[in-house]
Amino acid sequence: MDPLQTGVIRAERRGDVVLLRLLGEHDSTSKTLLAGALAAHAREATGVVVSLMETEFIDSTTVDVLFRGDAEFRTRGKRLVLHVATESVVRRVLEITRLTADVPTTGSLEEALALAAGDED
Repeated sequence: MDPLQTGVIRAERRGDVVLLRLLGEHDSTSKTLLAGALAAHAREATGVVVSLMETEFIDSTTVDVLFRGDAEFRTRGKRLVLHVATESVVRRVLEITRLTADVPTTGSLEEALALAAGDED
């Protein structure tokens, strides 16, 4: 399976934070996988970084899952942070839907990990 054809999610631990890398295209066919990953890590991690640096496309179902995931993390006193390129098409979708107004978003992985861990410095 070519990850640029269908949505693939790779998870890795970075201390108390989980990094979820979304590869390829993410739409209604991968929403359950993303929702499940966010829910599982909301219970066990301090925070989660969703990296969209290798994401080619997202649709409204993916944005909805991220909105809901953020709400769940906030309820638990945890953080969801988005890692996305400044000039990407995916970033533009996030801005249009105003997700970037609610969820911390940065182009720096180090900054994203620090924010998700609760380090404000």
